[in-house]
Formats: sequence, structure tokens, C-alpha cells
Amino acid sequence: MKNLYLIGMMGAGKTNIGKMAAQRTHRRFVDTDALIEKHAGMTVAEIFKREGESGFRARETRVLASLARKRNMIVSTGGGIVVTPENIRLMKRSGIVIWLKRDLHTIIANPRIRRRPLLAKNENAIFDLMLVREPLYKKACHFVVYNDADRQKTVDEILRIVK
Repeated sequence: MKNLYLIGMMGAGKTNIGKMAAQRTHRRFVDTDALIEKHAGMTVAEIFKREGESGFRARETRVLASLARKRNMIVSTGGGIVVTPENIRLMKRSGIVIWLKRDLHTIIANPRIRRRPLLAKNENAIFDLMLVREPLYKKACHFVVYNDADRQKTVDEILRIVK
């Protein structure tokens, strides 16, 4: 079975929804940011500080290329994975890509969002990020699923799509 990739803005719920979907389908769940941190031996924030965004994106593409050679996984991706064209090709070639959307105001209402490197100084920067990323999410995805209500309903919709 092909991989299922969840893309979307930071805070859209990709990790939580991905874990729930993996549990229900008995598929392996993988979070690209967690894998990057494991391989690097440092957090995403530390990678950004030491290597900049370009260093992080290079690591992200290497991890994704490795995952694209495998099957039957549910993969939660980092919010900016789509800024690298090769990543879009890798995901579309090896799986089904679902854009998990959530209202940006809902995202920034969560105080944990300020821990994200690109939003640490100003959580409202998410609106500028979305202007850049929205056309890339549209290009990358096969389907769009909204995650503004009940998480279980969101998972149900994703599982209907992949059947």
C-alpha cells in the first residue's frame, strides 16, 4: 500500500491526526520532524539556529527520500516541506498527499505555536507564510481535508479517501 502524506501549516494537527489514523489502520506512523531531530541529535529549533532554514530543508529532503522508498506508512510532514520542489515530487510519486487545513486564527490561538522557529518572534507571521505556501500545498496535494472540528471526524474523512 502506498504511503499517506499529511501536509499543511504548522499547528494544523498533522501529527495528532496521523497518529490516530495509523492506530485505526495498523500502519506505521512517522513524523519527519521527529526523524530529522533523531538523526541530527538536536531539535528543529537548534538546526534552524545552527544551519539556517536551508540546512534544515536539506535534512528534510534526505529524510523524505528515505521514507519514499518505503510503503504502508502514514507520514506527518513539517509545514514547509512543500517549499522544496523535489519533496513534492517524492510525495506524489510514492503516496497519497492530503493537505490538512485548519483556520489560521485557530492555530495561533494555541500558545505552543510560539515555539516554532519561524513564528517565535511573531505568531502573526503565519499569515505571510500561508501566502507563500498555499499555492504549493494546492500543487502538492491530491485531496484537502479540513481539521477545524472533531478530530475523529477528520480521521474518518481521511480514511474514506484512502479506501
